Amino acid sequence: MCEPVSATMAVMAIAGAGASMYANKETAEFQAKQQGLNTKRANAAALQAYELDTQQLGLAASQELDAAADEKLRLNLDTQKSVSTARAAGAESGLAGYSLDAQIDDFYRQGADNITTLDANLDNAQAGRQLERKSIYNSAVNRQQSFKPYQPSSGVFYTGAALQIANAGTQGYATGKSLQS
Repeated sequence: MCEPVSATMAVMAIAGAGASMYANKETAEFQAKQQGLNTKRANAAALQAYELDTQQLGLAASQELDAAADEKLRLNLDTQKSVSTARAAGAESGLAGYSLDAQIDDFYRQGADNITTLDANLDNAQAGRQLERKSIYNSAVNRQQSFKPYQPSSGVFYTGAALQIANAGTQGYATGKSLQS
């Protein structure tokens, strides 16, 4: 038969362990809820950062295209100016024929070479922006994946709680027994 002191000590230990487990469970649920809110905020911030990065990249691309168009216009004007100057100088000096035509062709070739170089640089810059866009996207995906909340298994919690309660009951009974002796 159970001694009343040992039984009382066991019941008190079980009740204390149960209350402790309940408080721990409530705390864990609150922390999980807060973590979920933090995850939502972090994901929203990551999405906003991605959108800002892509907007900034688009703006840089637009500015670069505008600058390239301005440079092409300047190169074309320089080429036309050089050709006009050569024709005027040739007319004043009475120079005509193949040597003047070769000089004019050389100005056109230089202008075309400069524009071709500008286009190649622009293509390389666009390819770099494509890689940067992919990098921005991958960074955004990685940021969002790193913010996924931890979801513990409820079965593990209940098994651990049951073992702790049983252990508390056993220890309470043993303590009660030792107090009686």
